[in-house]
Amino acid sequence: NHLEHDTLRLSVQTADAAKQVEEIVELFSASAMQKHIDLTVTGVEQPQLMWLDQDKLEKAMYNLLSNALKFTPPSGEVSVEVARIDREEAARLFGKQPAEMIDDNYLCVKVRDTGIGIPDDRLTTIFDRFESSGMKGSSGIGLYLTRSLVELHHGHIKADNRGDEDNRNGARFTFILPMSSRSYTDLERTPLESPQSSIDEKSTMSEYVASLPEAGTSPESAPKVLVIDDDYEIVYYLQSILGPYYNVVVAFDA
Repeated sequence: NHLEHDTLRLSVQTADAAKQVEEIVELFSASAMQKHIDLTVTGVEQPQLMWLDQDKLEKAMYNLLSNALKFTPPSGEVSVEVARIDREEAARLFGKQPAEMIDDNYLCVKVRDTGIGIPDDRLTTIFDRFESSGMKGSSGIGLYLTRSLVELHHGHIKADNRGDEDNRNGARFTFILPMSSRSYTDLERTPLESPQSSIDEKSTMSEYVASLPEAGTSPESAPKVLVIDDDYEIVYYLQSILGPYYNVVVAFDA
């Protein structure tokens, strides 16, 4: 659709996924500390060089971590685990045959929390658009976007409950991304063009946004955007993205 082909076009290049995951987790450390949640990351000691769209990984991780911190009570734990797995392990994780997997190796990321978990009747629909998690607060739009980003990256994602794992309850989200260049098309290995084209009836929204004045140059002429969310991390994230192009007004209660 238009969103996936224009706004969410994949653009991969070689990058260290382990380093990026570690940096993203670090961004949430202050929030976790404020909520008295123990946030840890493992498996990032060794580089994980792969073909990666860093923007898509960042957004997927941001949504999963925001969700985990939202539903984890004080004194709880949120953990992120990074690993390189082979075709057979990837197939086993997602109930597929090895021949169905497009790559020999995958980056595997697990985000686990010690919240109340996911209701059984929501496990198959939690990634649907606007689907509520069944708990206080909604996580559906963020998880829907996360699944869209992972699948755009030719990966897979699933959600389940930890059960007796480590004798802790809570939710667990697992996603994998193919690592080699052959998993991506020539177009996907092409850097995104800098959108400097003139605006006409065929221009995409991303081109229009990129043509707006930088923050501080003419704020009175920039469109105004109202961002409302009860999670200040989400508000901050959206404000950081939209700030250079719009007058952003934020609120934490509708």
